[in-house]
Amino acid sequence: MNRSTLWGLGIVGLLSLTWSFASGGPTAPAGEEKPPAPAVHKVERGTLTPCGALEGVLGAPERVGVYLRFEQFGGPLIVVEAVPAGRAVRKGDVLIRFESRDHAEAMRGATEALDHAEAGLAATKAERELLDRQQKEQRKATDLALWQAEREYDAWMKHECASNLKSAELGVKSSEHSLADQKEELAQLESMYRKSELAGETKEIVLDRARRSVMMAEEYLKLARTSETVTKTYENPDKTKSLTETLDQRRQASALEATEAALARDRKDRELLKADQEARDAREAVQKLKRDQERLVVTAPCAGILVHDGVLAHAGPEAIRWCADGATVRVTPAAWPEKDFGGKIRWVSAAPSAGGDPASPKYEVRVTLEAEKEMLRLGMPCRLRVEGAAIREALWVPKTAVASKDGKSYVKVSAAGKTTSREVTCGPSNETQVQIVKGLQGGEEVVVPEVDGAE
Repeated sequence: MNRSTLWGLGIVGLLSLTWSFASGGPTAPAGEEKPPAPAVHKVERGTLTPCGALEGVLGAPERVGVYLRFEQFGGPLIVVEAVPAGRAVRKGDVLIRFESRDHAEAMRGATEALDHAEAGLAATKAERELLDRQQKEQRKATDLALWQAEREYDAWMKHECASNLKSAELGVKSSEHSLADQKEELAQLESMYRKSELAGETKEIVLDRARRSVMMAEEYLKLARTSETVTKTYENPDKTKSLTETLDQRRQASALEATEAALARDRKDRELLKADQEARDAREAVQKLKRDQERLVVTAPCAGILVHDGVLAHAGPEAIRWCADGATVRVTPAAWPEKDFGGKIRWVSAAPSAGGDPASPKYEVRVTLEAEKEMLRLGMPCRLRVEGAAIREALWVPKTAVASKDGKSYVKVSAAGKTTSREVTCGPSNETQVQIVKGLQGGEEVVVPEVDGAE
């Protein structure tokens, strides 16, 4: 077979276990018998290499899988062309061609979804830019109001507040000085007119005027003192409180606006990310559908023979103990019984095959040959031998010495010229030997009957 096969030579097949022991001879004591010159085997300890013998069919070890996996399109599909299994193909030959009327409809829907997603993305980007401009203007107005409030507060606390108090105090002092001056002037006039001989009418006019000035000065002093009290007790504290509250409000408004602006940007950014993801998903869906369209025609990746993947072997409960990944297998084709090829188990199922007999489950096993052999052909029957680890100091007997009945194993023990049946417990075995783990001791002899066709 050509080395460029799609699936080259390997091992799989229906495995039928041949561990079961030969069933010839009596299986339960039926009285003492003295067969003519029976062959006996002396039970001794030695090395036993257990194995499982299986039957199968040759498959393909070198495989180039051909799969149909759509990324986006879900069908349905109509097969319009297909190459039958077993036909030789060249690289690039069409293996199977599908047709789907729904693919074009899916492509139209995906394209419309992409247009809608891209339009939504563009709108969201524009909204984000508009939000930035609006927040910038609002921030400018808020910062200006805060600056003015801070300026008014600083001017009041550093200058105007103290100036108001000083002005009120100076007003009181000025009124006090004015009153003192007026009183002094009245006293001088009264002293002067007492010594003067001026007419009484003129004197009274001058003195009345001075007395009125004193009275006016006294009233102005009262007003100045009241104004000072109002300034200290009410006006300055009230204005200080008002300017402080205004400044606090401006600061709180500034912080609140910054928080709300950040939240608004965050919401819009999430909307933008969502719109961008939707657009990318829509673009990816369109690209996947385009690639899916190319997959409607499946071609051969290389030259070879078209076969179905997964040619399998089956192992029973006894043989499965030796069938592990990487275990060595010897393969003998039925057409060449003198040939012996090496191989390895590459896969063993963890569960029995569906639809089998629950009383005798079968497990799928796949084997790969270590080298391709030109003489081998697909579907060729073969025998397989899977070896386990050698058991040292094993107590063993020939397989033909063991008989089975009702799920139990028996051997015929020969002693003192007599033969008796004894139940034993068997362990691992190979084609000719079986380990006895219970029921016999070294040095005893067991009868080995001659069975036609025994292996």
